Amino acid sequence: MPIGKSTYRTLVAACFLSLAAPSLAVADDCRLIPFGVLTPAADLQDRLVVTATIAGQPARALLDMDTPHTQVSETKAKAFDLRRRDRSLAVRETASQDWNEEFVAFSNIALGTAQIPDLEAAVVHEDLLGADVRPGAGFMNQFDMELDLAHNAIRLYSTKHCEGKVVYWSDDYLLLPFELTRTGKIVVEANVNGKPVKARIAPGWLHTGVSTKSIGNLASGAAGQGSLVLDSLEFGGLKLQHVAASIYQPVPDSATPTGSHVKDHIEVVEPDVTIGDDILRKLRLYIAIKESKAYFTLAGAS
Repeated sequence: MPIGKSTYRTLVAACFLSLAAPSLAVADDCRLIPFGVLTPAADLQDRLVVTATIAGQPARALLDMDTPHTQVSETKAKAFDLRRRDRSLAVRETASQDWNEEFVAFSNIALGTAQIPDLEAAVVHEDLLGADVRPGAGFMNQFDMELDLAHNAIRLYSTKHCEGKVVYWSDDYLLLPFELTRTGKIVVEANVNGKPVKARIAPGWLHTGVSTKSIGNLASGAAGQGSLVLDSLEFGGLKLQHVAASIYQPVPDSATPTGSHVKDHIEVVEPDVTIGDDILRKLRLYIAIKESKAYFTLAGAS
């Protein structure tokens, strides 16, 4: 059940207690349909790189939830002999700054047993941080995701379940409504130093950060070059204090070129704060895509 403010204060006080082992049970009323457990590799400096399959062949997938469409390295595109294709309208409307990207199509790409056939992807020449492919929001947002980073586990589920029947590891939880932007970012209402802000939940971002456009309003103390300290960060009924944050240059949520027929219908969302893995590792979070809600507890809750 959702819990109130008095209980969340107890949760905050318990933030650094030892963590309990994860449960594998499911909700009694509505059984979740799992698509497997993804285990981030231990050799990539906390990056969320997991095992995937491309056309039945093993590959490494980088989860960072920061690109609207899937990307594949040039080397793997050639190795898997992926066929070239023109960008679809959906991709053209959410494409990155580089409008000269080559696109290919996967006959099948899978994370665990979660898979999408005929998925298009941009061929990139940049380093994907030790990975072969970076699944974009167009792939990841087809499924619910449970982030259990404290136990080095990411679980994918079908979006078909009874509303609110997803937290199987604890009787009590906190609820965080979110907005899913056009390019797949998960944006929530939050407060920093008592001021309302837009924040995005960003698995794969190593450190929580503040955009340069918001530094003047939110900074309370310098922690070093390129970083600052937030007196408090609140979201979904949880309050964290003395949060170290990096500083980053914001990227607009829309890269639609001038003249596009959809240009006038796009709301550009540039969150003030990005909540990264340093905070997410202290939580256990179920992202219910179709509900536009995230359910979460502290990592050790049971």
